[in-house]
Amino acid sequence: MKAKENFSEIINVKKSANQVKDMYKRIGKILSACLLLLVVTGRITWAAVFTYTDETAYLNDLAAFGYSSFVESFEDDAVWGGLRSTITSKITAPSVTSQGIVWTSNHPATNDITTGNGAAVTGEWGIYDPLHGVATGTPQECDVDNPPEKCLYHDGVSATWAVDGSSLYGIGGWFSGTSGANIEFVLNQNRIGLDKLGSPGQQPQFFGVIDTLGFASYMVREIDGKVGDALFIFGDDFTFAASALAPCTPTGLADNNCDGVDDDCSGTADDGYVPVADCGVGLCLTNNTPSSCVNGVETLCKPGDPVPENSDPVCTDALDNDCDGLVDAGDPDCSEGPVPPCTPTGLADNNCDGVDDDCSGTADDGYVPVADCGVGLCLTNNTPSSCVNGVETLCKPGDPVPENSDPVCTDALDNDCDGLVDAGDSGCSGERKFSWIMYLPAILGTGLNKGK
Repeated sequence: MKAKENFSEIINVKKSANQVKDMYKRIGKILSACLLLLVVTGRITWAAVFTYTDETAYLNDLAAFGYSSFVESFEDDAVWGGLRSTITSKITAPSVTSQGIVWTSNHPATNDITTGNGAAVTGEWGIYDPLHGVATGTPQECDVDNPPEKCLYHDGVSATWAVDGSSLYGIGGWFSGTSGANIEFVLNQNRIGLDKLGSPGQQPQFFGVIDTLGFASYMVREIDGKVGDALFIFGDDFTFAASALAPCTPTGLADNNCDGVDDDCSGTADDGYVPVADCGVGLCLTNNTPSSCVNGVETLCKPGDPVPENSDPVCTDALDNDCDGLVDAGDPDCSEGPVPPCTPTGLADNNCDGVDDDCSGTADDGYVPVADCGVGLCLTNNTPSSCVNGVETLCKPGDPVPENSDPVCTDALDNDCDGLVDAGDSGCSGERKFSWIMYLPAILGTGLNKGK
């Protein structure tokens, strides 16, 4: 009996210990919740600043706070269409206002902003300062470990919230640029150090900040680049959090045109978009890929692939397999009689010789286009090899562009296809010299994702 009582006491002690643990857990959650809120009582203000390198965590916390959020991806041609820069031309402006945000360079007195393909993470366009900062120091003054402020370019862009009566509470975006570029955010002149961009070959990196006290101005800038060692940055796909969204004015248009504009002020752009699914004929219609609309960019409907209609079973399946509008015996390809039996040659059907080596029904269907010819821009813009009716057209490098003046000397591209970029190319002059190997593939336009 006594042993039973002792056992009961042990159980009660364990229960009490678990209750204490649960109490501390609840206290911890309460304290965490306090840090996630802005509480103003009399003259005491509680606030917290959180930094992020993971977009999902950033977006989840925005939702937990209950903030309104909106995305700027620079795809809206109605707003940004006049600032589309290419390797051959730079079209810039001192500032652009979009969704209540006024965008400028970090050096608005002398520099403009623009959008370009090389800066894009998703879609077609990203934002940057084409002059990549301002520095007035001499190479002699700046060739030290801790250079004076006048030696630093501080490349990047700034954004100011222009909606009265509200504040921004979060900013996050995807950044690419020179390997080792050291990025910081400045919120209302408060500096928040983040991290450096990784080595070439890595995806663009996400950086974000939530400030529960709120802020009206934001700057992203590179803090290590100096005269003689410039470090560039580019941005795309920014997500802002605000206490209230910028006022929306209906355009009067149906919100179905995939332009990235919320025409009906529903809170979602292009929510009336209806995919097109009627392209192609016969089996190519049945197996087509409907159009889609993502971030204001439309991908057109694509017909399926035809199948040769010249033998059984495709000549007796009641389908228009070759997508010419004719079916089975009504198709001259079938009425001409059966095709002689095919004997596999034992070879891989990838040599573009017009022979159906594996008897798949299609000659050379294992052919893989060659797409690695050329260097720099000539690689990016090359024309891959092709195989048509057993005749191969070789991969053709793109055409080089002379690299001897702006804007091609400041676009972070190897335009003349000699393996050298901008100031690292003898054809370009100036003091901002840097190695072409420092650049991420995103700057070269190799299609970075959107890995978000």
